[in-house]
Amino acid sequence: MFTIAGSGFGLYGYLPALVDAGEEVVLPAAYRAMVVARPELAAYAPGVRWAADADAALEGADAIVIATPPARQLELALRCLALPSLGTLLLEKPVAPTPREAIALLDALRRAGKRYRVGYTLLHAAWAGRLAAAMASGAPLSIRWRFKAHHYARDLRNWKRFPAQGGGALRFFGIHVLALLARIGYREVLDSVLRADSSDEAACWEASFEGPGLGRCTVLVDSRSAQTGFEVALERGGKRERLLRLDDPFAEEVPKGGGDRRIGVLARLLATLDERDAPFAALYDETDRLWLATEEASRFERAPTAGGDAGRGA
Repeated sequence: MFTIAGSGFGLYGYLPALVDAGEEVVLPAAYRAMVVARPELAAYAPGVRWAADADAALEGADAIVIATPPARQLELALRCLALPSLGTLLLEKPVAPTPREAIALLDALRRAGKRYRVGYTLLHAAWAGRLAAAMASGAPLSIRWRFKAHHYARDLRNWKRFPAQGGGALRFFGIHVLALLARIGYREVLDSVLRADSSDEAACWEASFEGPGLGRCTVLVDSRSAQTGFEVALERGGKRERLLRLDDPFAEEVPKGGGDRRIGVLARLLATLDERDAPFAALYDETDRLWLATEEASRFERAPTAGGDAGRGA
């Protein structure tokens, strides 16, 4: 029996994925109005068990999805350590506001005997499997992700904008790319630059990486770009070979009933609960180590990005 903490992506992403997978779900009664008000979610309401409040829902569950701001997620996950009946946690990214907190949390979960998965959705994107061998071929690799994040498009000053709260181009978006690189085998950070109008933000992130037997990988994540696209390319024989070019990383996903396109990705994430835990724990540890190394190597450059593309690799 799953419960969900978080009334945003937790409801419009994870709720359909869980119900479609045949999982039982118990939610706080306060979420009911939000579920029935959204046409793409209303059909799921009859299959939900409603609890008086969040505490009652947590007590009635043996698994939880936590899809809240990172500081709150860290707090809730630590609370779950003291609940013997709750054995499985699905955590959104970033796992915590900082890599050191994320490392400590996952270590605590493991020592407590908890099962966990992290929502690094690029790992489970429709294209990930078919590109894996090519990306690990040893040829120089580039990953470029350009878009205008909702908080910049609407000029919202929410947590997703600020690295100190777990937001920004590296911590909120780039962490997906780091998980992908960690799975391929990249381990060393050669360079990392964060750019924004002010030092408390990180609108754009550029970095380069190396790994044993792998060519150099350059990464650009620009969350305040006038352009839109997600591209993976190799350099072979002096020529650039494009492996993937999409409007966004989830453009190949087919939405169901007008719902979020990432529901299918989350379904594949949920399916990994039928697999061994150890490989995932190792991957998440490598991701956090790469994240920590990237943070330690990063420098900030003040460079306005509004209305343009901040990346040198554009």
